[in-house]
Amino acid sequence: MMGFYELLPCGVFTLKKKQEHMSFFLIFGLLTILIHLALGLIFGFLLLPNFLTLMLEKHNELQKQVIISLTIQCILPLLCLVLPYGLLILEAIINSQSLAGVTNTLITLGGLHSFFHSVVIISIIKPYRNAIVDFVKKMFGISPDTNAILPSNTTQPLSLI
Repeated sequence: MMGFYELLPCGVFTLKKKQEHMSFFLIFGLLTILIHLALGLIFGFLLLPNFLTLMLEKHNELQKQVIISLTIQCILPLLCLVLPYGLLILEAIINSQSLAGVTNTLITLGGLHSFFHSVVIISIIKPYRNAIVDFVKKMFGISPDTNAILPSNTTQPLSLI
């Protein structure tokens, strides 16, 4: 009967059999993640002062919402995808049964990445947030806040005839 490694001779299972490849894999993977993170932070902080000085005053609030939204959207995959799958790979490499329960829970939560992404967008962008709040108020029988925009150049009431 064939062993499990012979049936699936790829990826992490092959690395477990050869210790020198496993250490190279870990070092290269961590180095790649750290370089990308460092470059993102460096260029983000270098471009931020120029970005803030070039913004128009009337667009400040919208730009702030976009920056916060994009920052959270960049952190969200790290928490929902990289962390669970990184722990899964680490568990397979070191063959630790203590990480199994945590990894299974995190991978299950990682499947909710799309849901978390939608919730972040709806909660941060003000028009979306207001629409959801008004919908919930309407659902529970509370009168929603209505902000009507009226034209400012009308001097006479409109006739219905």
